[in-house]
Amino acid sequence: MTLNGIVCSTINKPTDEKNRTLMFEIRRIQRFQPHYLFALVTSAMSVLFCNHSAFADTHNSSFNNNSSNYSSNDGPVNFSLSFSVTDLNLDSGNVSYSIEQSRISALLVDRVSANLNIGLIVGSNFSSFNNDAATVGFSLNGNHIGFSVNQTFGNDLQPGLHAYYIYQQANGENTLRTASLTWHEWFAEATLRLRLSNHWAIIAGSGVINLKADRRVSGDINETIRMNLDNNFQGKIAIELHTAPDDQIRLTVNRGAFDSSQLTFSHAF
Repeated sequence: MTLNGIVCSTINKPTDEKNRTLMFEIRRIQRFQPHYLFALVTSAMSVLFCNHSAFADTHNSSFNNNSSNYSSNDGPVNFSLSFSVTDLNLDSGNVSYSIEQSRISALLVDRVSANLNIGLIVGSNFSSFNNDAATVGFSLNGNHIGFSVNQTFGNDLQPGLHAYYIYQQANGENTLRTASLTWHEWFAEATLRLRLSNHWAIIAGSGVINLKADRRVSGDINETIRMNLDNNFQGKIAIELHTAPDDQIRLTVNRGAFDSSQLTFSHAF
């Protein structure tokens, strides 16, 4: 049975059992690194598609009477799984280093009040330098952890404030040397969310980001380089689709310090 088939076959089971099935499949496909990100995206989309299909089949009439429930994820706890691909430049003072990075992040959010959320961020990252002679051919893999705060106001037109902090580390090695990349990342932005319908919303935002990074190499070369972002401004545009009262998909495009695309799947409990 394919991963999609396994996930969809659990749609009539309790939510906890569906989540356990999905987590089992994610751990299993981690053995296949070249297809890791693709498989995770496929599995997450499958869950949301199956949830939406089942909801549409069994609650179509109630949706017409209660469609306002689609406006936001209103549960006290929200779980999100996001996948991002980023290009950025870090400046050491003499040289600007180009970096490509992929992240897989899980965000667990607790609703403190009607409009205030705090969250815990954990995940894995995969980075590589494009123009660093000491790490040519290296794939730097590691983990990150952090927290986020989100404050919104209003209903259909929602101004908001969002901030996060992330600590990230990644390591790689070959027969001659080992390399590591660690950084501290701070971000704050103002956003504006406009609900277009009971299913769709768009979000725009702009803010500032600060990043302090250290790249270390040891072995036949021993070197430490400290780097900062060469641009601290960040802007974004996002589109949000609510596939069920407790499920949503968001596609975000960032430009500025980080040129990135991010796909996020969320479920409220």
